[in-house]
Amino acid sequence: MVKDYTTYTADQLLNDDFFLQSEQHPTPDNQLFWANLEQENESLAKELKIARNFLAILKKNASQSPLSPKGKQETWNRIHQENRKHDTRHIRHFKTGLSIAASIALLIGIAYYYLLPSNEQDNATDYLAILGNTQQAGSPSGEVQLILSDNEKIAIDGKETQVEYHEDGTLNINAKEEKKLHTDENSNLTKIFNQLIVPAGKRSTITFQDGTKLWVNSGSKVIYPVNFDKDKREIFAEGEIFLDVSHDNQRPFVVKTKELDVMVLGTQFNLSTYKTEKQVEVVLVSGKVEVQTHRYEKSVLTPNQLFSYNTETHKRNIKQVDISEYIAWKDGYYQFTKQNLEVVLRKISQYYEIDIQWSPKLNELSCSGKLDLKNDLDEVLNALQKAAPIKITQNQEKIYIDVKPLN
Repeated sequence: MVKDYTTYTADQLLNDDFFLQSEQHPTPDNQLFWANLEQENESLAKELKIARNFLAILKKNASQSPLSPKGKQETWNRIHQENRKHDTRHIRHFKTGLSIAASIALLIGIAYYYLLPSNEQDNATDYLAILGNTQQAGSPSGEVQLILSDNEKIAIDGKETQVEYHEDGTLNINAKEEKKLHTDENSNLTKIFNQLIVPAGKRSTITFQDGTKLWVNSGSKVIYPVNFDKDKREIFAEGEIFLDVSHDNQRPFVVKTKELDVMVLGTQFNLSTYKTEKQVEVVLVSGKVEVQTHRYEKSVLTPNQLFSYNTETHKRNIKQVDISEYIAWKDGYYQFTKQNLEVVLRKISQYYEIDIQWSPKLNELSCSGKLDLKNDLDEVLNALQKAAPIKITQNQEKIYIDVKPLN
């Protein structure tokens, strides 16, 4: 159950697990949650600002050794001075609240638990600086959404859509609509971010100015700068993407997710990191990639290798695979070769965002073939029903599949 944060003070926020996790590991969903609350409640917005100022100062010192009692007092003094610029009344309230809810030392200890590097967080992705400069989207109403840095939201119609950035500052959508990007001439375009949000049952592509192309699968989000830095190319992803990265020795390409980072110079690979799945997977098609999780040293992949990481057990594994079954979706179909039917159903459920339940007996069945993702869900299920001895019962909310009884 979601808490009622409308009456929370800054000290309560700093003792709240969900708020601290949202600041340390932001996602589009939790950032949208806090952004909506800020818009709806002016008082809470001020408390959030105070709490974030506190965390910003702690974060600045995060690479240093743990604070001594003198250091904690100095940190508090800096926080107090910084917050005084914004609202003296709230700072007094904040300091009083701290003395009631927890000591300064305890509060700093709690915050450092989330902010300080550790063996498990050495490579943790810092989304806050990125998402703080992006505009958050509401739930797309069945269409792909492109959100530009000025908060302009463009709904793109079609099951397969294309977004292409050109060096002259123009943007092409579906190879037809051309748009001139409006940006402040004095702004740093490497710090201005756009977002592409792909809903269930749709796919899209993005072509960047450097020639790198991304295929973005159903139920996925990508956040990326208008221009890449001179020394690196960095994007943020959630869901599933396939990348054909343009080679550049001077600028490695890094894909950041909540669980891991993937770094390349120029290559083709697939990344699957859905929130609903406990397995994060990287499949290399060509070239070489380095995969860095929060718990392990870098793993280097060679072509036809699959790197998998279990977000619950934190176990990793590398093995040889038939890559065609992992990347066929970018060409508009799922391909299976003697695949367990449970895996097939899970992919269909995820792609079309529909609740599919099945009898345990189906785990004994396997199937081979292709499923055309250009088709509607009913067409896909009918094709599956013809290929396997199954019976499908369907209503508006969920689908149940059982083994077809023998005559």
